[in-house]
Amino acid sequence: MRTFAWLLVITLATCTVFAVLIYYSVSRMEPKEVPFEAAQGKKIWEEHGCIQCHAIVGNGGYLASDLTNVINHRDEKWLEHFFLAPPLMPASNKRHKGLENDQINDMLEYFRLVAQINTLHWPPPPIKNESIILKAKRVH
Repeated sequence: MRTFAWLLVITLATCTVFAVLIYYSVSRMEPKEVPFEAAQGKKIWEEHGCIQCHAIVGNGGYLASDLTNVINHRDEKWLEHFFLAPPLMPASNKRHKGLENDQINDMLEYFRLVAQINTLHWPPPPIKNESIILKAKRVH
């Protein structure tokens, strides 16, 4: 009888701990409200087809850089200037479509929101090993 009582206590304690951990995990996963400007920025991202060349958290094209943390790596004034007077796209010699001031603010807000995602250090930094680059050049 004592063994049964101890098994019951251990089982109840384990179930309680498990339930608390599940509740804590689920409560942390509740989606936060997305600011209107960030949602508009995502809409601009989609309408302009940015995902064809760029990626966010590795999702999208690989022709151009991953923009997950672009807001942390580039000055916002630089990004504003880029969106106002976009340079030629190296791969195609076409221009990015310029944005208006309110669209620029929306894109910056979208990039701020994306930069808050815990990506666990994704995407990884680019490989900068000269020996790999030299081997690749010899193959071609």
